[in-house]
Amino acid sequence: PHTHTHTTCHHHSHTRTCTYTHTRYNFIVASAGTLLVVFGGYTSTGCSADAYICDQGMYASSLASSIAADSELEENGKEGLSALALLSSADAQEVSAAQEVFGRAMQVAVLGVECDLGCGEWVPVGHDETFGAATQRLELLQLQLSRAPENSPARRATFLASCHAGLLPVASGGTECWFIFYWVCVLNVSTGQRASAMSAGVQLSAPLLAKARETRFTKSISALAREVGGSADGQDVQELLTHRLMTLHAQLTEAWYSAIGALLAAEAEAQALAE
Repeated sequence: PHTHTHTTCHHHSHTRTCTYTHTRYNFIVASAGTLLVVFGGYTSTGCSADAYICDQGMYASSLASSIAADSELEENGKEGLSALALLSSADAQEVSAAQEVFGRAMQVAVLGVECDLGCGEWVPVGHDETFGAATQRLELLQLQLSRAPENSPARRATFLASCHAGLLPVASGGTECWFIFYWVCVLNVSTGQRASAMSAGVQLSAPLLAKARETRFTKSISALAREVGGSADGQDVQELLTHRLMTLHAQLTEAWYSAIGALLAAEAEAQALAE
């Protein structure tokens, strides 16, 4: 057994403190670049950890042992939809946006799957962190799929997809503005082809930005909006910040259309070259 305490992680212009202690037993380590994965350990919270992932201070303390109930997957194969996509999110609005676009663009049903990175409500900052979080969600979903029983309907998934929200600071002329935005990723399981896209950004208000800095980006923007009293339950932060002219659904569907369009274009190009 080995116990280790890690305290700080730095990223560009901001510093986050994320203190945690973990004890590892009978572990196997695979390292590639800045990514460290440890299989078979226990975290300080006492829960079994299937994977410990550390990349610039981000880690997964646990991984769900199953993808979804077979009944959920069977029910999702609705009439008129020819294939299945798994999305690494159980958030109703995130799933709804993906269902709309995958259904319209490719006649594909979408099932949301809980895929926790183990970082709580931590909000990544900048493109690198946000895209990295979306990519890690996709990779964790792939791992979950590989562990599903051979007879599970999850095995018939044609596409895997992920999305993750982040904050983007932009400075110009001495003024700094912060935006909430998404990165989305989609993978064709059979071809290995993948594509990604980012959503439009919605500017944070000064009170929300101050609260996010105060909490060191460890709480979701939705939770912070409720704390400052500007958002009611069920209301999008995007609606609050844009006088109801932009919604989370609209923000995500735009990104999904871009990502799926890029995937289809890449596959069409590959097919043309093969012919």
